[in-house]
Amino acid sequence: MIGSAASKVTWVGRARTLAFWFLALLVAASVGVLVGTKPAHADVFRVNLLDDVGDAVLGDHRCTTEAVPVGTRGNCTLRAAVEEANANDASDTITFSSGLSGTIILTLGQLAITDDVTGPDLSIEGPEGSGLTVSGNNNSEVFAIVGSEATIDRITITGGSSAGPGAGIYNGGGTLLTLTNSTVSSN
Repeated sequence: MIGSAASKVTWVGRARTLAFWFLALLVAASVGVLVGTKPAHADVFRVNLLDDVGDAVLGDHRCTTEAVPVGTRGNCTLRAAVEEANANDASDTITFSSGLSGTIILTLGQLAITDDVTGPDLSIEGPEGSGLTVSGNNNSEVFAIVGSEATIDRITITGGSSAGPGAGIYNGGGTLLTLTNSTVSSN
């Protein structure tokens, strides 16, 4: 009987050790999943410059055309904001600084809005009383929206050029575009 009791104690000890290691493995796996996954969050990018310059560091959730210290707001162009929004897996919004008006002349080609999330990908909200125009400068399409959902509000789209359809706005397959309070002309 003594041998039998000792064997039960040994088995219980091994079972506890096995359970401990199994639990430790589950906790480690859970922590790895939580730490390795960055939650997507929607960003609001405020355009404050009419130039056509790209984003300095894609995917950092900051619209800046040059490297600036964290906590500092740099120059944000429409192109930089669209690029940063495309890199972010969330439904982002682009707004414009109060009083910003004039024409953004695209010198680097079309502004491509691409799918990065299920549901609305990007909302571009022109300034109130919008006097804001985006021009393809008769050299490229203005907006190319491909496989995504986009909203464009209070923007004039002009000067687009394309050998195919969609000089002002190319609305590709699988795309949903909501265009409000905007003008598309002279493309």
